[in-house]
Amino acid sequence: MHKKVLVTLVVLLAVGFSLILAGVTNAFSTGIVGFSGKTGSICSVCHSGGQVPVVALSGPAAVTPGQVVNYTLTITSSNPISQTAAGLNVATSDGILQSLGPDTQTLNNEITHTGPKPNDANGVASFTFAWTAPDTLGLVIMYAAGNSVNQNGANTGDAPNSTTKQIWVAAPTDVTFTELTGVPGRSPWLLLGTAAGAGLFAFFLLRRRARPGGFTR
Repeated sequence: MHKKVLVTLVVLLAVGFSLILAGVTNAFSTGIVGFSGKTGSICSVCHSGGQVPVVALSGPAAVTPGQVVNYTLTITSSNPISQTAAGLNVATSDGILQSLGPDTQTLNNEITHTGPKPNDANGVASFTFAWTAPDTLGLVIMYAAGNSVNQNGANTGDAPNSTTKQIWVAAPTDVTFTELTGVPGRSPWLLLGTAAGAGLFAFFLLRRRARPGGFTR
């Protein structure tokens, strides 16, 4: 009698745990934050058993204070036959994130999915969102995790991956025009201008032609 009661109790506990786990998994299918990799955790805390996807962040690497720019997280399935959709979580060390479409939402200044997004014909799911740069100059890190899922309603057969992007926030610099030697008409090279910002420096030169008044690149 006691043995039957014990077995029944174990079965009930197992069923209850399975229902709770399924409920949690289904809740996460409509979005989750805190798993972008910013704090060290990504979706592998819950999801496993699938093939790890390729994730990539695209967007500007240098911006000015307060500038609003778009970024795209691309999640490429490594098993497009089974892992047919994807979700995401994006966070930054500074600035403001904003959802741009029905496939994403903003929660606690992080970007996440509203539901598993089906892959395209190439096994790719892409999410585009906006970010407003802070007023403070310096380096900002964008953290992103993408989860490639099989949509079985559980956390099995899925796999996440993560990436980061460095974004420099710097004030714009005016372009200047200068003779390299400082003596008008004497230098074979003319410095067209310089532009610096976000830790970058560029300069542009024209070489004078032999005939007066002419220049060549």
